[in-house]
Amino acid sequence: YATVRSTTNLQLLALDEGGRPVGGRTWVTRFDGHLRLPDGSAEGLLAYQVGHPGDLEIRDVDGELRTRLTEDRYRDTWPRWSPDGELLAFSSDRGGGGFEVWTVRRDGSRLRQLTFMDQAGGAGDGLRPVWSPDGSRLAFDSGSPDDPSARLIDPTKAWAEQRVESIPPAEGVSRFRAHSWSPDGARLAGVGEDEAGRGVYVVSLADASYELVARAEAQAVRWLNDSRTLLFVDRRQTIRGVDTLTGETWTVLALAPDSTHGLAPEALGGSLYFERTVREADLWSARLTGSPQPE
Repeated sequence: YATVRSTTNLQLLALDEGGRPVGGRTWVTRFDGHLRLPDGSAEGLLAYQVGHPGDLEIRDVDGELRTRLTEDRYRDTWPRWSPDGELLAFSSDRGGGGFEVWTVRRDGSRLRQLTFMDQAGGAGDGLRPVWSPDGSRLAFDSGSPDDPSARLIDPTKAWAEQRVESIPPAEGVSRFRAHSWSPDGARLAGVGEDEAGRGVYVVSLADASYELVARAEAQAVRWLNDSRTLLFVDRRQTIRGVDTLTGETWTVLALAPDSTHGLAPEALGGSLYFERTVREADLWSARLTGSPQPE
């Protein structure tokens, strides 16, 4: 018979300014569990989802500080640091309905629900929050097949005071999911879908124009600090880079047969944190010493 063991931990990979690897990989965590969807703050703190159905935890990169922010029956996922490092935005079903966008302070206090998509005028959920570089806006995905627009809100206002902005998909793009906001504040990057399949798209916030920068079954799209280079994970579980000006792509790290769903470039540049799921299997044999006797 066989036993299979799966763990997800965080690794660190050194990169140059253009997103090319310049060194080996080191393990940041080695837990017998699953740490997913990491994000790093400018102060060197990592936030991630841990356990099932999903709680939030933060730690410093040296492992000396480790704080559980939520620990309950709800699913908290997709944590993203505010630019000042004081808040985490995340998606959660703790409101009793679908997923909504929430924030929590770095000490675990002041849980606050930002979106109420189940109320009149709302549709779908509040998924995958992404902060603007100045912290004045949050982008998120409604998850609604009837309204595939990315949404923008002001995280300082109550829901009743919000004027929710929508970024409708371009002609031919059936859906766009924002994953990352460029450090210069000008563009959103994420995954779009059209008749040819999925791809990495960049959306200009000035005129809502879309640009396909890489044709790939992509996930975990993240900007680097130059507001030019993007990293993403393709369907072969390879971390890839793309220059959004020239269209050049390159391999950063091939992970198969391992896998990843979360990338976290260092806020100050120079390194990439990412989750890595490793599956190990063992074969066992057992000697049968007898058979059951009839009564």
